[in-house]
Amino acid sequence: MSALNSSPALRARLVDSSAELASMNSTTLPDGATVYDNETDTLYRLDKTAGVEFDSLLASGIVVKPDDGTAARWIADTVSGSSPYVHSSVINAAVAVTMTSNQWNELGSTSGSFSETGGSSAIFSISATTGLITYHGPTREVLVTMQASINNGIGATPITMHVAVSLNGDVVDGSTTAYREKGEVIEVIINTESLVTAQRLLQLSDGDTLQMMFRNETNGDDIAVNYYQCTVAPA
Repeated sequence: MSALNSSPALRARLVDSSAELASMNSTTLPDGATVYDNETDTLYRLDKTAGVEFDSLLASGIVVKPDDGTAARWIADTVSGSSPYVHSSVINAAVAVTMTSNQWNELGSTSGSFSETGGSSAIFSISATTGLITYHGPTREVLVTMQASINNGIGATPITMHVAVSLNGDVVDGSTTAYREKGEVIEVIINTESLVTAQRLLQLSDGDTLQMMFRNETNGDDIAVNYYQCTVAPA
């Protein structure tokens, strides 16, 4: 189907006379009501106050606009049994990260290094240069997992590496703050690669951004990230 109707408009299509319409239950659908669309295999939930905020998702089918002119929108919860609110991205080649001793630094910036490998590009977008991920959609609780395989290029001196998941820049670039509540983990790295994983449970809202951050507690040695993956999944 091309659109979901409000309950009054739907009733008008299901009856042949005004008397039949008057005899039907006219209870207004509550906020949060659900409906299943057999044609698209999608479960939608009613948000009665959403308005035009997420109408950019109309073409993707994530949002359906009733034809009665109200602020209500039907927003997809699941599609073919799976959530559309998922994301996966990786690096295409090793990325260098320039470190300042004991300060947080962003995952490297190299043109064309990052790409999306799964999920809806209508809901998540990624910068191919910086790996910055931006969410476009209604508020959802998600689990963000970021993994990196780190190589200490100097090699002779073990370094203590901190990694964390930054939401809207709340792991501050250039700071020396401990961010344990933001998924910070610590790994000692020599000249062999070490895989580190940071996770963070978040409530994402439209326009929120995600990025992996690194802090070399030991010295200013730069690092190379030879593998990186970010996954976002509903919690």
